[in-house]
Amino acid sequence: MRRLGLVALVVFAGCASASSYRAPTVPVPPSPSDLAQTNNCIEGGQACIDAVVAEMQRRYAALARGCDHRAAFALMYLRVTDGVQAPARGGFRDMSYLHHLDALFARLYFRAFDAYQAGRPTDPAWRIAFDAARSGKTTGIGDMLLGMNAHISNDLPFAVVAAGMKEKHGRSAQPDFDAVNNLLDAVERPMIREESKLLDPSVANSTLPYLGVHGGEVANVIAGWRTEAWQNARALLAAPNALARARVAVRIRAAAAQRAEVIEALASNRLLGGDAKARDTYCQTRGAGA
Repeated sequence: MRRLGLVALVVFAGCASASSYRAPTVPVPPSPSDLAQTNNCIEGGQACIDAVVAEMQRRYAALARGCDHRAAFALMYLRVTDGVQAPARGGFRDMSYLHHLDALFARLYFRAFDAYQAGRPTDPAWRIAFDAARSGKTTGIGDMLLGMNAHISNDLPFAVVAAGMKEKHGRSAQPDFDAVNNLLDAVERPMIREESKLLDPSVANSTLPYLGVHGGEVANVIAGWRTEAWQNARALLAAPNALARARVAVRIRAAAAQRAEVIEALASNRLLGGDAKARDTYCQTRGAGA
């Protein structure tokens, strides 16, 4: 009960911070094709992950030039995927599986982005993330975490189900799935520096103790969400029938939305003393938009 009370308190604080301010918003043309359906991505070839990264770069470049707050998550996701595109030697056993999974996973982000931009419904966790970015309600670290929560907690279980949980020769894909967490550790510090330099200088110093995020450290939090996503994928596959699977899906999306509400409140400018306008000015004069 005390934990629920704290959640209610921070959600209320976040709601109280709403204003009429609107962050810079940049229209990004939708993806020209469904990369996950190409032969390269079905087979998991290198050309698949190259195409996925190129599409992420296209979207991020447009957002960053316009200092759109959605750029914070777009850059974070891009840098993690860069690590899958060019991993350290011996980092993974089956790159074709990861390439295929990444294409299926990225497609869910692209579709959510395009749907929101067109005014169509999105899953609640994505709506909360995109609304927060548009309203300038959260700091850069909040925009990053809201996007990662929506993509990992909400989307990743369904991407894993679509890709399957087995690699070549019937081996479990979990070792490679878990190895991505090592990649998160490797990219975290340079990525945080880049976010701070280009988009929001407060990212490197943000502290969200309730979530275990201190000084911009996010890898451990995201690794925990990824582990949960794998378990949720197993629950989806273990469901005995379509109705049971639908109930698991509803639970997954509801939990992601609840987590988004907490992140939105904890990372609000009102609670952390941030200034969305100052962030925009920095980006436009000294950062990515300069």
